[in-house]
Order: sequence, then C-alpha cells, then structure tokens
Amino acid sequence: MVLGLAGNKKGGSGASGRLCLEKRTMNTRQPVFFDNNIIDLLAALGVDPIEDLRDSEFEVHCTYDLREEYLQAASSSSAASHAARRLAQRMAAAYG
Repeated sequence: MVLGLAGNKKGGSGASGRLCLEKRTMNTRQPVFFDNNIIDLLAALGVDPIEDLRDSEFEVHCTYDLREEYLQAASSSSAASHAARRLAQRMAAAYG
C-alpha cells in the first residue's frame, strides 16, 4: 500500500491537496483507519480522507474506541482548529 499527499505546493513550503492511497493488488474496497492524532495535520493541509477516498478502492472506517477519540477531539476546546473539529466529526460518522 502506498500512502501520500498529492497536490500543489503552497509557496514551496509543503504538500496540500488530496490524500492518495494506492493498493495495486485488490479490486474490492479495503478499510482504512486514521489515528485521531493525524486529524489536525489533515485539516491543516485541507485533506478530507472521506471525500478523497470516496471513489477509490478504499473506504474510511473507524472502531468504537477511535470514534470516541474523534468525538472527544471534536468537542475539545483545545487549540484544534474549527476545520479539525469538523473533520473529527466526519471521521466519527464513519463508525458502523
């Protein structure tokens, strides 16, 4: 499996854009899990794994425990951005 960020570089300082996952051996939708610690980074880069992987062979999943962590991050009053909290809510909705 290959995981990476693709897209335009903003001012040459880093990647932004779509999340690209590539698995060359399977033709069925494969579950992909994202740790809650990466939500801030994904949101800062403008990456939405649910949308980016929608028409791919991958599907975002989450466990009950991960869902609870996403929900806790979404309701946190920490320094997390509004975009990160919104993404955490969307990721929690992938449960089930």
